[in-house]
Amino acid sequence: LVEKTPVRTTSIEEYTEQETYELEALDSTTSKELVDIVSQEIVGTSISKIVTGRLHSIALTTDGNVFVCGDNSSGQLGLGDKVARNEWTKLNYDANFIDIAVGSDSSYLISDNGILFVAGLNSSGQLGIGSKTSINKFISPNTNDVVKVYASNTHTIIKCRDGKIYATGKNSVGQLGLGDTAERTSFTAVPVYNSTKIAVGEGYTFSLTYDNTLMAVGENSYGQLGIGSTVDQTDWIEVDNITDIKDIQCGTYHTLVLTNDGKVYATGKNSDSQFGLSPSLSTFTDLGFEAKQ
Repeated sequence: LVEKTPVRTTSIEEYTEQETYELEALDSTTSKELVDIVSQEIVGTSISKIVTGRLHSIALTTDGNVFVCGDNSSGQLGLGDKVARNEWTKLNYDANFIDIAVGSDSSYLISDNGILFVAGLNSSGQLGIGSKTSINKFISPNTNDVVKVYASNTHTIIKCRDGKIYATGKNSVGQLGLGDTAERTSFTAVPVYNSTKIAVGEGYTFSLTYDNTLMAVGENSYGQLGIGSTVDQTDWIEVDNITDIKDIQCGTYHTLVLTNDGKVYATGKNSDSQFGLSPSLSTFTDLGFEAKQ
């Protein structure tokens, strides 16, 4: 990795576009471009995680390599161009990656030293690079010690090793949890603490805390926040009708929660039977799954 000297802002907890790191290609003759590797290289490789965007896919191997394939019209494969790949192509960089995530047409990688790398569509500032310019190679804002990234189509949340949460991107209904509806193009500190898990939908966000308190913010037009109303929330609000949460997952306008006793709860839009009940719901409702004894 080649590190550029960061230029820090002092008025707010954001990072500017100048504060970027770029991955250095193993082959110096290709500079910052990536070298395509024949798809056969992935055959027999042990995969630890796979993620899918709208039309592209990313695979993380157990030895820290990343393979990409699919649509690349927004540069989301991070290969230095916008040419689609119909074979799995290895990112040929001297970095050990430990996690991957995708938005609809954007991609996110985390290296073992806590650096976040981003590429692809950036029309709402969801890459957090200080602008709304889409990019076709992986670069990174200076977001040190990142341990997890959560991406919707238009907004992105990261969690750092110290437990702090940062957000960037579209914020038209307060989904960044910053108490306003102003869009951000750089990762900005979010006033929510002790999060063990973040979940993002299309325009809304959940934070589950260490004491199993569920907090929600953002769009709620279909009751997807589960707070008993359909009023959008620009400030974090506690969801007090469900406890003992093990996992939470968001769709576009509906949310599912798995509790530690094996039950599944749902809320939000159900026009296409997203969770098998009718009608849509504004509070978390038990789907009736029986826990195995």
